Formats: sequence, C-alpha cells, structure tokens
Amino acid sequence: MKIRMIFFGSFLAVSSVSFASQEFAVNKNSSTLVQAKKREKNSIFDDIVKNLIDRGIEESETNSFLEHYTKVDEEALRVFMKMLEEDVSYNELVEVLADRVLYKKSLDFTNFDTLVSISHELKGYNLSKEFHESLHKITKISDLKFAA
Repeated sequence: MKIRMIFFGSFLAVSSVSFASQEFAVNKNSSTLVQAKKREKNSIFDDIVKNLIDRGIEESETNSFLEHYTKVDEEALRVFMKMLEEDVSYNELVEVLADRVLYKKSLDFTNFDTLVSISHELKGYNLSKEFHESLHKITKISDLKFAA
C-alpha cells in the first residue's frame, strides 16, 4: 500500500511540473503573438514618437515635428521596410527615421534620393547595384498608383 501511495504521489508531482512547464510555454508564445499584433496596430510613426520622447523631447513637440510628415506613402514605406528586413532591425530603422524627423529631413519614400540617403544611414555606403534597382522599383510604386 505504501508503494502505491509513493507511486501516485510522485506521479502527481511529475505531472503537475510538466503541466506547469507546458502552460508557461503557451503563455510565452501567446505574449509574443500579442506583441506582434500590437506592432501591427501601431504605425511606425507611433514608434518614432516614442523614440523621440525617450530622447527627452516632449510629446507636444514630437507631434508638431510629425505634422510635416502627414503625406507619407505608406505602401512605399512598407515595401522599403520589407526590403531592409533581413539586414536592419526594426528599432534601427525607427531610430534613423526619428533622427530624420528631428532634423526635419525628407521622408518621401517615393523619392529615390531619400531612399538612398536612408539606406546609407542604415547599411553603410556599399549598396549593391541590385539594391539600387530595388530602390528604383519602390519609387515606381507611386507612379503606378497615380496611373491606375
């Protein structure tokens, strides 16, 4: 009888530990999913505002900075971000764009010169010919929208 009690006791202890570890794994994955959904909801400009606030700029000032950038082509921005995805982290991109907003530089993602400038800041000066061609394709996105 004692052997059965020890067996059942140890079985319950082991099963509760394994269940707890599975529950932790599920919670960890679900929090990652929630973070991904939050990133989708937040536009990159919300993250730029947060970056500027973290630098010590007041929220009212950051909103006045962003008033100049209300007509950003979001589709061209999305394609540009997708192109940089492998080489540059999202936070690095937000930091460079926040610098550009702070110094009131252009964020026209349909302008080749702007895309090259941002790419140089992010990737350095050795941009390949294929990369330049990809940047040209991004600038054509707005031309296609207006032609349709």
